[in-house]
Amino acid sequence: MIDIIQNGKESPLELREVAFNIFSNICKDYRPNQKDFRRKGGIELIKDALVTDSKVEQGDSSTYILAALDCLCNAVFKNKRSELLFLDIAGVFVLLDLLERCDDVHKRVVLSTLSTILENQKAVQMFIEWKSAKTNINATQLLIRQYEKEDERYGVKYVNGILQISEKPLNPKKIQQTQNTKKFETSALQSSQTSLKSLGLSSVQGRDSIKGEKFSEKIKKVFDVPRIDQNGNFSESYMYKKMLQISYGFDLRSTIFGVFYRVGFDVHDLNIREKQKMEIIQLYPYLRNGEIWVDIKKELEDSSVKPTAEDQHWLECSIEEAIEGAEKAIKTQEFFKEEMTKKEKEDLEIFYNAIRLRAQKQNTKALHE
Repeated sequence: MIDIIQNGKESPLELREVAFNIFSNICKDYRPNQKDFRRKGGIELIKDALVTDSKVEQGDSSTYILAALDCLCNAVFKNKRSELLFLDIAGVFVLLDLLERCDDVHKRVVLSTLSTILENQKAVQMFIEWKSAKTNINATQLLIRQYEKEDERYGVKYVNGILQISEKPLNPKKIQQTQNTKKFETSALQSSQTSLKSLGLSSVQGRDSIKGEKFSEKIKKVFDVPRIDQNGNFSESYMYKKMLQISYGFDLRSTIFGVFYRVGFDVHDLNIREKQKMEIIQLYPYLRNGEIWVDIKKELEDSSVKPTAEDQHWLECSIEEAIEGAEKAIKTQEFFKEEMTKKEKEDLEIFYNAIRLRAQKQNTKALHE
């Protein structure tokens, strides 16, 4: 199996994908296989798969990357020696580079993988040291840009970097899965179990529930999408569409907050606009909690259910605390905006003074002549 992946382009992309999938299953929660995988160079092969541009090869590169990430989670993570080797070969740099260039299908998985490896304190310094080879931004700026894209997707309103709504500042759009999607997930699970049995492997338990399941099992739900469309025809575009549909069901902002929670919110120098955004990012769980209480309050009112006095007091206090937190963040953003305006005026004044001084020198020189 190792030889199949090592052969690179000599082996079809789909065959290497299956090899990673098999390694992921046989290494999951089984240290002897994790040890053998490490000793035979498996971790280096995962790194190569994530670094190499597989889009130029014939086959589905999107599922190939997911298979490599799934293998990373099950064969490397939670094994100290394997994690150290992954860090020694610049694993954090690889994940950050992948996050910068990957499709939306992969972002949730890459961010969650990054968050997991950052539980290892030795990975934090690599996060701090990373610089983009394309744009020269640091890791904090990269995550802020990802957060801004999610804000745009959820319709969050900012004016001059200042949040406009304090009651429901995150304004998430409820993404409901349709009946066809549910049927699709059931079909994916059955297809996955059949494939594993044919390989002589046990099926992954608990994959019928997204809530509360392990991260590696979430990856499986995306990876095991059937490659047959509703008409029974092979369709990569159909497969990609379904994976994209599932990935859009996640709010990446929560995972981005998780990454910052592990490394810190002030490990890099930021400009004013980035500082404004960071004020909201570090309050994400509190703001989200407040929105949940607002939704609960609305549901109770719509259902004509009157809570007890104690519950009503707790409900109102929780909502009020979240709103106060948002308003405090808005005031800080306004302060940063004033700072930026002041600095821009000072820079403009310096520029004009330089022009005036140059003109005076030229006039003086002309008079002497």
